[in-house]
Amino acid sequence: QDGDEKLVLAVKNNRELIEFRGRAVIVATGAMEKMIPFENNDLPGIYGAGAIQTLMNTYGVKPGDKVLIVGAGNVGLILAYQLIQAGVEVKAIVEAMPKVGGYFVHAAKVRRLGVPILTRHTILRAEGKERVERAVVAQLD
Repeated sequence: QDGDEKLVLAVKNNRELIEFRGRAVIVATGAMEKMIPFENNDLPGIYGAGAIQTLMNTYGVKPGDKVLIVGAGNVGLILAYQLIQAGVEVKAIVEAMPKVGGYFVHAAKVRRLGVPILTRHTILRAEGKERVERAVVAQLD
């Protein structure tokens, strides 16, 4: 394409066809939370990482006083650090895989702050009456 040619993109919205013209198209699909299923995962106080980051970063809301993080990828590790900085006690990070999936530097930082990272562990269920009060985790082989 030379600089004068335009791309044409057509998008169907129900029965209406919308046409866009331009020199480039940017597709920004965003992201979607991936939560593992576990018993009572609908209790109040159980959040995906994105929801916690939105509460803290956008609204300045501390999501709780004590947390358990499921997943030791970069998102879980960075989230643990952000929570600690906000005054939240991170009890542990559980990770089903045999090793941490995130960068060593992120894992080392939260470990230095006293957060245990339990590899080969997962959450079985959340417990509580009106809200989450505790979690049951198990070691995997």
